[in-house]
Amino acid sequence: MVRFIGVGEEEAYGSSVQPTRYIDILRERLVFNKGITPVETVYSRAVQKYVESKASVTGSVDFVVEPENCGEIFKWTLGLVETTGTGPYTHTFKPSDTVKSFTMVVASEGLQRRICGCLVNRLEIESALDVVTGSIDIVASKEEKDTGNYTPTISTLSPFVFKNGTLTLAGNDKSRCLRAFRLRINNNIPTDDLYGFGSPYPQRILTRNRTVECEIELAFEDTTEYDTFLAGSEIALNLKFAYGDYEFEVDLPRIVYTSDVTPHIDRREPLRVTAPLQVLYDSTKGYEVALKLKNQVSGY
Repeated sequence: MVRFIGVGEEEAYGSSVQPTRYIDILRERLVFNKGITPVETVYSRAVQKYVESKASVTGSVDFVVEPENCGEIFKWTLGLVETTGTGPYTHTFKPSDTVKSFTMVVASEGLQRRICGCLVNRLEIESALDVVTGSIDIVASKEEKDTGNYTPTISTLSPFVFKNGTLTLAGNDKSRCLRAFRLRINNNIPTDDLYGFGSPYPQRILTRNRTVECEIELAFEDTTEYDTFLAGSEIALNLKFAYGDYEFEVDLPRIVYTSDVTPHIDRREPLRVTAPLQVLYDSTKGYEVALKLKNQVSGY
């Protein structure tokens, strides 16, 4: 039996649905905790009683970023998608105040798990002179044994890779200097507030403030980034990967360097700058971060 995950968007939180997309992932570490809690009383030193309290499924899923395998993930992280074109289609995923839940089926030899009420707590995208990879941290409601019979259709498209990438920083092409990129989008889900009386499982969708952070590693060529940091200037960052009719783009219209935009001396090693960035909301574009996919999928 092949290994895969299947995902589908839920109409109501925690109400299981069938997969609409199958994804060939790198790894998953999703753990179901039934909330077994011992009850300590005065009668004996030994624990004789327990209750099932707050149950949850938490963990991560790692994947490579391909043109047609992660659009749903971007939508469930940010909340909003706008689609243009007639094929290939361009999908722009933007932040919203609300997010959707989804059901995930995790299939491997001899076991299929159905995980309901999945919420993306954190999305991380990165590349360091290699393929573009992604990782999501998930908070979910419950897990069940799945007995469905699936015929998964897995994308055969190649993942995006650093050689297809171009970096525009403050309007300047910095592609040849870029050595690594990492983006983190955090929905800051208040896990304990998802519960209510009548069920041991989370029962609602809640998010706190959204935080977006970025880090880039650049080969040091001049003091441009250092001067920008000292001046406290705001700049824009755009990273695009493209091959054939397929594109993946990260757009950060308003960022500011937060610290340490300095090449540190290490023997005779080449000078590099590791620059942490705070991502800020841009009122003109109406978002702080947008992820864009160009592919043959008609809609999400």
